[in-house]
Amino acid sequence: MGKIIDQLLKDDPERRLEYIAVARLHDPIEIQQFYEEYKGWLVEYLPEEVQKGRSLESMISTNLGYVIGYLNDPKQRKIWYDIIGPMHPVFGRC
Repeated sequence: MGKIIDQLLKDDPERRLEYIAVARLHDPIEIQQFYEEYKGWLVEYLPEEVQKGRSLESMISTNLGYVIGYLNDPKQRKIWYDIIGPMHPVFGRC
């Protein structure tokens, strides 16, 4: 898939990718690279959602926004929001 995603899944194959990424990625460059890889991962692993007409940006916003909204560190949350722009599906931008 991609260098970052492959490593995250190898290190922690039992957890969902979104949780692993948000917990482990702190560097803005790595987060940006993850974002690019994640778009391809969604197309490959959730093609039915893409075929239903959901945009990748909407899927990313919902999937990652949910996880990011629960981060305890507001600085880390801001880094993710600034790079990817996701929104928590219930609370909006936290």
